[in-house]
Amino acid sequence: MSKNVISDTGTEKSLRGGALGLGDVFMQAITHTAPATAILFTIPFITLKAGVASPTSYLFAFLLILVLGVTLTQLAKHLPSAGGYYTYISHTISPRAGFLTSWLYLLYDPTIAGYSLAFIGAITEETLRINYGIYFPWWLFLLVTGSFVSIASYRGIKISAKLLIVLGVTEIVIVLALSFWSLANPGNGGVNLTSFIPSKAPSGSGLAMGVVFSIFAFSGWEGVAPLAEESKDPKRLLPKAIMYSIIAMGIFLVFCSWSILIGWGTNNIDSFVNAQENPTFILARKFWGNGWVIVLFALINSMLAVAIACNNSEQGSGMLWGARVLCHHHWLRSTRNFKRR
Repeated sequence: MSKNVISDTGTEKSLRGGALGLGDVFMQAITHTAPATAILFTIPFITLKAGVASPTSYLFAFLLILVLGVTLTQLAKHLPSAGGYYTYISHTISPRAGFLTSWLYLLYDPTIAGYSLAFIGAITEETLRINYGIYFPWWLFLLVTGSFVSIASYRGIKISAKLLIVLGVTEIVIVLALSFWSLANPGNGGVNLTSFIPSKAPSGSGLAMGVVFSIFAFSGWEGVAPLAEESKDPKRLLPKAIMYSIIAMGIFLVFCSWSILIGWGTNNIDSFVNAQENPTFILARKFWGNGWVIVLFALINSMLAVAIACNNSEQGSGMLWGARVLCHHHWLRSTRNFKRR
């Protein structure tokens, strides 16, 4: 069933009211965070800063994000709206701040799909060329995957949401498989908890920098906000999806970062950060031989999922509709009302 939303300008926008359940919204948050990308691309850099204690950086970042998540759950509970952050900020700070936030979001989120696919396309091009002598240009990769994302989004929110569940589960299973293989085949240093001793970091500033960049690895859980008016009982589902996704990603990132370092060898951290290619590729090749390419597949899968999740977020927020509202009398009227208060 479609839900017609009437803006203050009299514009009618059709949303699929009640189309999404808890699982759909939860996977929107998870795939918007991009689990495989969040761990496989960030762990080399965070380990460069925090050393063997990089899992501690993910843990501290998780606790900080958890606090932010509690705040967003309250906003999502009391102000469920397809306007997302425009609604939250306009009501809690000022309409002017909401106006600026909406345009910043408009300039940022719609671009994620394009540059994410272009980025993984460049990685795929180089990896296939070096390992197999296959030339598959990044622009062709972008064209093919971009078309897939566009078709998935065009088919509607219900289909794209179900697709996100498949893609999200796939990338998580692959990364968890690599993690468990690492624990079963530890490198030099064996299985230990050294990674959870903050003093094992090269320096306090290094650990702090690791936390800062670990926060980036968690970004994306907030992408459920614009889906409020397409969800069943958004006041209940959105807060649950937000908190569940943060907790799930926290456990995932801390566990996987720790186990991957165990598989490499906690006594060989220097070789991990100085590896000529992504160390997770090297680790997968050690365990699975030619099957290591499944890790590359997980990254491609992850970028496809995040591109679809971004499109869902954009469609849910009704960005074009929101832009018209912001540019019309709604913003002016809200500003006048705020000044009177």
